[in-house]
Amino acid sequence: MENKGSDEVEKLKTKFMSVWHNVKYSWVLKSKTSFSRNSPVFLLGRCYHFKAEDCHDGTDEDFIMGNVEAFRKDFASRVWLTYREDFAPLPGSTLTSDCGWGCMLRAGQMMLAQALVLHFLGRDWTWSEALSLQPLDAETRTTTAAKRLVASLEASLQGTPRTSESEPCLAPQAQASASAEEADAHLKEMYHRNLVSWFGDVSLAPLGLHGLVRIGLRMGKQAGDWYGPAVVAHILKHVPLGADPREDPELAGGTIYPV
Repeated sequence: MENKGSDEVEKLKTKFMSVWHNVKYSWVLKSKTSFSRNSPVFLLGRCYHFKAEDCHDGTDEDFIMGNVEAFRKDFASRVWLTYREDFAPLPGSTLTSDCGWGCMLRAGQMMLAQALVLHFLGRDWTWSEALSLQPLDAETRTTTAAKRLVASLEASLQGTPRTSESEPCLAPQAQASASAEEADAHLKEMYHRNLVSWFGDVSLAPLGLHGLVRIGLRMGKQAGDWYGPAVVAHILKHVPLGADPREDPELAGGTIYPV
């Protein structure tokens, strides 16, 4: 009886903390990030220094000097997964948001997403549309914005590269080289789209929040509970992930999971 009472207290405490986190972290605060041009910025093993007059011997291939745009493109190419709302109810609950309690699940998703991008696309890959992103604010969390994003993803995936009539004619060898580079870039774009779709907030996405919560239920974790690092690691370990995105037959038809 004593153990049962202790379990009830722990459950009550967990529920209280979940409610408190929802209140505490649901506020949207806008902040502007700034970097000192006198100090290097390290991003996943790459060193960016924005002060061009600094001395450097040029022997480190991961050192990029004076190129702010390169840093911005690299940074914006990382997969960002954070609190969302207005998606379908999570398994075993009526919750339609992970605000205040899903931070560790999102962190696990982002670490795995980065590992998959690094494995399949390589560290030098960057997203072609990274610098065309609009500033993010609270509106990006709304249903309308989510629908626009889905439409944009589908249009981008199904689109084909266009050539301009004003472009200069290239020699056959140069055309073949350019075509090979464009084909490789297009394939990597498709791999990237497919990888991102795995993390969509829908039931079908293998690495989406719904799927992770469904696995968590088998471990005694409910949607709305706080998930620790060890629990999230075990959940990700048990995800029934599909084949290599480079060999996924769905890519041929341009199919992605909606996000």
